[in-house]
Amino acid sequence: MPIRELTDGDDLRLNEVFADATTPAGHMARSLFRPSSDSPLIRSVIAEVVPDVPVGAAAIAESPLHPYRAWVHVEVAAEEQGQGQGRELFDAVCAETRGTALEGLDLRVRVHAGSPGEGFAQALGFTPLTTTRVIKVPAGALPPAGGGRAEDLEIVATGSVKLTKAFLAWYTAVNRDDAVGPLTIGQVNNAFLSEAPGAQRRNRHRALPLRDPIRTGC
Repeated sequence: MPIRELTDGDDLRLNEVFADATTPAGHMARSLFRPSSDSPLIRSVIAEVVPDVPVGAAAIAESPLHPYRAWVHVEVAAEEQGQGQGRELFDAVCAETRGTALEGLDLRVRVHAGSPGEGFAQALGFTPLTTTRVIKVPAGALPPAGGGRAEDLEIVATGSVKLTKAFLAWYTAVNRDDAVGPLTIGQVNNAFLSEAPGAQRRNRHRALPLRDPIRTGC
């Protein structure tokens, strides 16, 4: 199967052959499908059955928040899965990391439990590290100010230093098996609490950190 370096415009071609991503994590993973570069450090390849008709792609990219490992994403069109293209793409993109700071780093990938992607990752030798659950809090679930256990809540601005420090402590704790590098308040805010990653910072939006920490298992 012909595999080459991914170039400008290939991401649009891939969108035509892949089904729509159904989660924010899926969209984020596909954002790795961009031309290789040294800043940010990323290597990417694409497979084509004929010129300009891709069937899959793979990318390995640095993780600024986790400098001891890298992200990897491999995706093949649904009708082509199970024929070995994913393995070829994975091997090809790993070869592209030789001689770079990505070479030899542990790799991390996000997969849905029970999905073909999980089975593929296991076949490559990946093992579960953490599990993420999405919990939706319905309107009215939290007590109104002045009632119930509202004394356990403290309203702070989304971009505040206090909230950013609290988030950093939480993020470091839940990623104890996936070490976080030294981070500044600015890095954390830009990565998670700014408008770029989707956090709303208008005055009418606020965060409600609990004064007593909740222990969670991830």
